[in-house]
Amino acid sequence: MNRQMKRRFTKNLNLKESDIDELSEYFRKQNEEANKELVIKFLGLTVEALRLEFGFGQKRIEQYGARLDSLLDSINLGYVTFEDLLEEMSIKPTQILKIDYGTREKIKERMAV
Repeated sequence: MNRQMKRRFTKNLNLKESDIDELSEYFRKQNEEANKELVIKFLGLTVEALRLEFGFGQKRIEQYGARLDSLLDSINLGYVTFEDLLEEMSIKPTQILKIDYGTREKIKERMAV
């Protein structure tokens, strides 16, 4: 939140700047937690897909996790970018998000359980 936004909220909501800072930090932490939860659920979904579609057992799932950690380390260390990995697989970021209706319904069913 920039200084101008803080002044506007301070004036309109009759709050102190320290209160606005606390609220901003609170919502930042909430957003971070929600993002972590989303990533964990997505990874669980991919592991389940690997198990169901390809018969992955515990050993292969652990290998998948180790490879994922290795790739994330490579990205964090700047050896490769996420875009580089997608390009290597010939996938555009928008293609990743396309899910057909049947798959979307199956995901909703699994998330509800």
